[in-house]
Amino acid sequence: MLKDPPSGTSIKTIPEELLFNTYQKMGKIAKLRHLLLVVDESGENEKEMAQVAKKIRERMDQGEDFVELTRVYSKDLATREAGGDMGWVRWGNRFFGDPFYEAAFQLKVGEISEPVKAKYGYHLIKMEDYRVIELASFTDQKGEILSYYLTERESEIKTRKIAFFREIRKQNHIQINEENLFYIYSIIQKAHQTNVFQLKDRVALVLKVMLKTEEFTKELMIQGDSVYTIQDFIANRGKNLALGDNNLESYEDFLLYFGDILPHDQLMVKWAYLKKYHQSDDIKRIIKNQKESLLIREIERITVYDNVFKFTEEELKNYYQQHKEKYLIPEKVMVQEILVSERKLAEKI
Repeated sequence: MLKDPPSGTSIKTIPEELLFNTYQKMGKIAKLRHLLLVVDESGENEKEMAQVAKKIRERMDQGEDFVELTRVYSKDLATREAGGDMGWVRWGNRFFGDPFYEAAFQLKVGEISEPVKAKYGYHLIKMEDYRVIELASFTDQKGEILSYYLTERESEIKTRKIAFFREIRKQNHIQINEENLFYIYSIIQKAHQTNVFQLKDRVALVLKVMLKTEEFTKELMIQGDSVYTIQDFIANRGKNLALGDNNLESYEDFLLYFGDILPHDQLMVKWAYLKKYHQSDDIKRIIKNQKESLLIREIERITVYDNVFKFTEEELKNYYQQHKEKYLIPEKVMVQEILVSERKLAEKI
């Protein structure tokens, strides 16, 4: 049973009332299915996806099966083959964002939502079953709930950062195909569900095994006349990314990791000049202080350190010859092992 909130000092950063309302919601779990239609980064296909979602919803009203339609249209590979089955979902597991779960937990058993605009695009949600579970007291749960909201604020920072990078990419006519990027993220998440791969295995290997050959040419990013494909990602970023890396904890983390292939620092400077931030008095003062700080360090280097640590090239060479053992780098090799149960799969790898 849910208990009344205790009296006492409220937490300044997160209102006590919000914590208690969340506590009450945590006593509910739902067995859900969903169908996802991805809206791409530019938002150019949003109206189209909204219409597609509406038409699919109308087909469900006419008696077509939610599971079969999901297997055909959903872009969430982690659940598509299972007809969108998400299993039992507890309030607080908000992978798809608040609008998704707000809509889902308002449904009755057997009911299907109207198209819901949430993270990644438009969702159709079906409530399969619903339970109320007994929780520990609010006092015992409050620390966990507070941690959740602090994590949510970190997530909001990521969301704002992603939105800002989208703006500066748009300004520079750079487009990331988020439908295809989410597709390979779903493939990577699906690999976690198999016994074939280990957390140390590289994403490049995972994608080589799990993707069809013709999928390697799918576009992930377009910049002018240049096209960056899944094959390019495998050859570059994918070989440096392990299946257990933090950059795969969420799609947002993966999107930020992928975006690092772009010179965002340069794009941000260009954006700042376009917005005339450099004319701000605060920015001018910061730049002046930075210049003076660099000038002081340079004067110290020229007048003090260069005179103390001044060595000729010949002196440096002699020191190196006499202390070569300090600079020897031991030979290293990288070995990866994958244990599989079938010979055909091993040959494919």
